[in-house]
Amino acid sequence: MSIQANESAKSEVLKIRTVPLDIRAILDVIAKRKYSFKSGEINCLNLSRTDLRNTNLRDVNLSGADLSWAHFEGADLGNTELSAVKQSGAHLEGADPSRAYLNGAYLEGANFEGANLEGANLEVAQHLSFDQLSKVKTLYKAKLDEELKILLQEKYHALFEEPK
Repeated sequence: MSIQANESAKSEVLKIRTVPLDIRAILDVIAKRKYSFKSGEINCLNLSRTDLRNTNLRDVNLSGADLSWAHFEGADLGNTELSAVKQSGAHLEGADPSRAYLNGAYLEGANFEGANLEGANLEVAQHLSFDQLSKVKTLYKAKLDEELKILLQEKYHALFEEPK
């Protein structure tokens, strides 16, 4: 690879990972919230149709939020509280919601292609399909509905192996 091609690739990576300052400020406020919907807040956090690609939402409490049709491609959602969220049509391609808590989350049409669901809790997630989970990067140590887990293990056993 030439130096010019390498510089171009480096520039492209920087463009992809840069999150505007105003968005980072908003995410900082959200991350510091003490309450969530039905647990001290009377309105749900509405982040539907927002562009949160490549953002860091690790350890953030988003329970009860409306994340419908939001873009989380490449976002770090590790250890994030996502219980009872509405994520219908959300884009999570290549996102990292590892060890995220998604109990009761409404996930119809959410796109998890290439997502890291290692250790994620999806036991009581609603409208989560075999097809959605067959496209993830890993389900290692993920908690799933037992029936869905058995079906996935039969056809996609490698998803449950420890990532290298």
